[in-house]
Amino acid sequence: MSFTATLTLADGSTEQRLVYELPDLVLPDLHMEPRGRGAKQTTPDYFDAICTLDTETSKQTRDELIGDQTVTVVTGVWIYQWAMSINETLIAGRTADDLISLLQLLVKHYQISEKRRMVIWIHNLAYDASYLLNGLWLAFDGAVDVFATGQRRPVRIELAHGLELRCSYKLTNKSLAAWCVDSAPIRHAKLVGAIDYNVLRTPTTELTQVDWDYMLNDVCCQQDCLRVTLRNELLRTVPMTSTGFVRRQMRNAAREAKGWLRTFRNTLPTAKQYLLMHQAFIGGYTHCNSLAMGIWHDAIGIDGASHYPCMLATEWYPCGKWYWREVYTYKDLKWLIWRKNYATIATITFEGLRLRDFSTWNPYLPYSKAIRCSTGDGDYLLDNGKVIMCRKFTISLCDLDMRIVFEQYQWDRICIHEVMVCKRGPMPAWFLDVMREWYRDKVQLKVGPEGETEEDRIARIRRYSESKALLNSIYGMTATGWTHPMYKFDFGKQEWEVPDNQMTEEAIEKEIEKMRKPWSRQFLRYDTGLYTTAWGRYHLYRAMECFDPEKGGLPLYCDTDSVKGCDCDMEKLEKMNEELRAASDAAGFTICDPSGRPRPIGVFEPDGEYKRFTALHAKCYAYETYDDRLHCTIAGVTSSNGKNGPDRVTKEQELGTLEELQDGKVFRECGGTRSVYIDQAHMVKVGDEIIKSYGGCAILDTTYEIGGVNDLIAMYGLSDPELPYK
Repeated sequence: MSFTATLTLADGSTEQRLVYELPDLVLPDLHMEPRGRGAKQTTPDYFDAICTLDTETSKQTRDELIGDQTVTVVTGVWIYQWAMSINETLIAGRTADDLISLLQLLVKHYQISEKRRMVIWIHNLAYDASYLLNGLWLAFDGAVDVFATGQRRPVRIELAHGLELRCSYKLTNKSLAAWCVDSAPIRHAKLVGAIDYNVLRTPTTELTQVDWDYMLNDVCCQQDCLRVTLRNELLRTVPMTSTGFVRRQMRNAAREAKGWLRTFRNTLPTAKQYLLMHQAFIGGYTHCNSLAMGIWHDAIGIDGASHYPCMLATEWYPCGKWYWREVYTYKDLKWLIWRKNYATIATITFEGLRLRDFSTWNPYLPYSKAIRCSTGDGDYLLDNGKVIMCRKFTISLCDLDMRIVFEQYQWDRICIHEVMVCKRGPMPAWFLDVMREWYRDKVQLKVGPEGETEEDRIARIRRYSESKALLNSIYGMTATGWTHPMYKFDFGKQEWEVPDNQMTEEAIEKEIEKMRKPWSRQFLRYDTGLYTTAWGRYHLYRAMECFDPEKGGLPLYCDTDSVKGCDCDMEKLEKMNEELRAASDAAGFTICDPSGRPRPIGVFEPDGEYKRFTALHAKCYAYETYDDRLHCTIAGVTSSNGKNGPDRVTKEQELGTLEELQDGKVFRECGGTRSVYIDQAHMVKVGDEIIKSYGGCAILDTTYEIGGVNDLIAMYGLSDPELPYK
């Protein structure tokens, strides 16, 4: 039967809402959204409705003694509560079967088909889908198509050839709580921490007002956020992921740019050249100074603003056709990589590879990117995953990487296997024009004018947030590969199928041939992302040099676009920034903020002063500010234990002091979670109740132990207790 629920609003007030249950459900009348410009006759119609769905789940576990350890074993998972909102109509239920029945009813009532489609948004579809896939397969007679980007990572599930379940998390890359903040002001609030997920609940458990309030607010605030995010969108053209918004605007600009698509198709690489680019692709550089383990005083951090967009705006990129070149000697290769007008990628084997100076704190070569390497005992030595020495090491590198590697390392023998070169120049004008518009909005819309109305303020903040998100998503667009493995769920075996390797020359050649067709939607070179990260690392190394130990500085930690250390050479930093400002001016990316102050893109500026600082390895550091507040960043440790009130424990509280950041430190409250999947349908007995489950995912609290710290100080013999910073 229907019931009335009390929902908490974002301003703290409440509202009464009628909630339907299946037996007396009255579905609302819906209309089709406008077809829009450019819609073809074959383009399907979409119902003009914002529909959201959320489930709440529970699990049954038991502890088993395996050896000398107690292990938590999951014996069953199930849905105990769900809610859906179709525009202003709220619907709720308690079992997975009821939810699947509702989806069947929607298909029948609205006559959903390939030409009459409906979209239902689920935040983190991957989680909810694990509870529903087997049941959906049975209910819809196998008419279930899953589009997944990874194992257990569906982005869209299509039912009955027209009912689409889409992932709003992939659409935004934000948690629901963060999305609500960025979409403010909205009507409803996400009630963070209102319920305890570890309490066992079944479909017959009597739920409290808080339980229903939490559930219904989730679907309502998700609706509010979608109305903001999709206010200028049609459902038939909404991209599947956040990167799709950037790609769409850039694609439109590329199509309007005279001659660009013809140039792009004429300069497509061969499959073998693409594979070499893929091998040479390295991400951001993150490293901890293993020669300076311990706690250091009076440290400072510098950070490059809009680092990757700056690289795209100011540096030169491959812009022509790639050609193979015969290069046999190190001397010829070294000459080639310093030519400004040419980009170079090569595969090289080093024998007897080692650092020139073992006091180098930031070894460059990533062991994980080796094509082939020695793996025997004593054949290699690493620092935070970077190579200190290796008996034999083969890797593909671009010219910017080779400049650093040739300066840092020495070797007994070098063998150059293959080299390709390409002309280099600025990014195309259409690309820079779109990016410049986003950067201008980011700079000029952050602060509003005096006397601004509330309506104008909301519009400005939303446009600012969207432009900032688009600017930050540009790199993700450039780093997208041309081949995409498709993951499928085998309903017969009830398991996910790992796709065959699609990085073969034959598969890549087929993709490249498609791009030569006039109807191809591809428009951006793959090597753009490769050189964006390469330029980012190159500039980061320049920023590291501002903490030069030979001049009294001490670098402690770096990550992609920031460096932390002691005694930064501000004169050297300013000289580097002058060059960055000049490059920003030349590219037209020096924009004045509302106060009239010029804001060049990519300048490195101080972003923090630390009374004490310590780091153990990549993504693991902590510091105290001068107001004696503790901060820490530790990969694998959550920001808090997720509770509210006096039971809330933050990672800083659990760490306690800087001295506690050591190898072996265990986080129990903020240790994060682990996921246990049950892909098969099963029956669960809880007391006298038998629960039918189609599978699911149990999220278990776990502990996190800091490990992997390489104590290289003794090996180097460079520890100096008299250093002034300690």
